[in-house]
Amino acid sequence: MAEHAERGPVSLSAPDGRATDDERLLPLARTLAEAERLANFGSFEWNIARNELAWSPGMYAIYGVDPVSFTPGYESFLSLIHPDDRNHVAQTIADLLRGEPSPMDLEERVVRPDGSIRWLESRIERLPERGAAERVVGTCHDVTELRKARSEKENVNRQLAQIFDRITDAYMALDREWRYTHINNVGAAIVGGYPMLGTSWILWSLILFLVSGLVFVIRVAPLQIQLRALARAGVEQGSFDWSGYQRLAHTWERWGALALLTPIAALVLMVLKPSL
Repeated sequence: MAEHAERGPVSLSAPDGRATDDERLLPLARTLAEAERLANFGSFEWNIARNELAWSPGMYAIYGVDPVSFTPGYESFLSLIHPDDRNHVAQTIADLLRGEPSPMDLEERVVRPDGSIRWLESRIERLPERGAAERVVGTCHDVTELRKARSEKENVNRQLAQIFDRITDAYMALDREWRYTHINNVGAAIVGGYPMLGTSWILWSLILFLVSGLVFVIRVAPLQIQLRALARAGVEQGSFDWSGYQRLAHTWERWGALALLTPIAALVLMVLKPSL
């Protein structure tokens, strides 16, 4: 060591000046470590005969352990698996070693030393040598953020679906290939040929809207015309038939109330959708 210190840094180059294998692999190792960090990925290799487990830098980052103080091993690996997933992971590995077809996929949770929980998707494969499963290799992907984003998207879609289902008009959403991405109850009834009038709240809502329209056309509008004519006649003739105007006004109020209340009742039925 003293001799090396006197001579300065030790070169990894071969005597003829060519780069050694270690020198050529260093940039590749750095690139791999950076790629794993960006993708929340890790890889491992388990030598079963010697019970040696080698982790890439990404594995230490995913499991939240210190590469210096933590020694990867089967038992230490299992200790980091969430208690509810531990038996499943151990059984899957045992099945793999017994000769189950590989690769095998796993979805598990790990509990980091700081108490945080991460969701992982792993793929493991045995590499038999001389008929025995001497090595197991695999990859591990931290999908925690992806699961959170997927869950948030599902919650938003669920809320939108509830809103659209309350819409009393037909609502349909299609993608670029003209496939339905969402359709509310009324839209599904129309597309599926469901007998709309067989649904009681829809039938009564339509009846109430029809009654409101008929009342307005047959009674309210003509009464408004008569009231206007009386008012104009009073202005032109200088004498006003007040009793006749009041009589028509009271009649107009009654029919107007009916024309107003029926669509309000229909809207209540359309919102509550009771079973009548």
